[in-house]
Amino acid sequence: TGQDQMDQLPEVLARDFREKLGSFLACLTKTMGLIKGQTILPLPSDDPPSSSGGQPPGKEVLYALEDCIVTWTEQIKMVLLTDPDDILKENETVGCMKQMEFWEAKLANLTHIQTQLNKPKLKRILTVLKSATSTYLPAFERLVRAVQEARDEAGQLVPHLKVLEVDLSILDARTTSHRSGTWSAQ
Repeated sequence: TGQDQMDQLPEVLARDFREKLGSFLACLTKTMGLIKGQTILPLPSDDPPSSSGGQPPGKEVLYALEDCIVTWTEQIKMVLLTDPDDILKENETVGCMKQMEFWEAKLANLTHIQTQLNKPKLKRILTVLKSATSTYLPAFERLVRAVQEARDEAGQLVPHLKVLEVDLSILDARTTSHRSGTWSAQ
């Protein structure tokens, strides 16, 4: 089996292989999320060690878990930094409905991130890092709070935009007609 073959490798090669496999799987997970239009936080394949027993994790385990935090931080910051004005920078002729679609997508993505942040395996990772007094953890905890705040903002905005959906689509249609020279006053 694959595990038997791994056991026959020298420890240095086995560790290197596990690290490269983990990086590949994390990259694959992130790519699948991009395809789905979601942010998927890649988790290590191994369960995090229990923080009970008073034994801090080994340096190798701590490094791997902190690497997860770095990856998640990059992914989450990318979502938090998205701005509806980015749509206008790409195409100045987009209408109001694109803005609404942006906020709906951002709300869904932030909700998906928050759901992942509340999963038991991820919480165990954070608990292990806390017990090891990881220097990465305080900044990540601030980022988690920023996700909640951004999700709350988008969650408050989307219902207001939904109320205006019909009017916004009419406005978009008229604006498009005006740009194409077929403006009609109705």
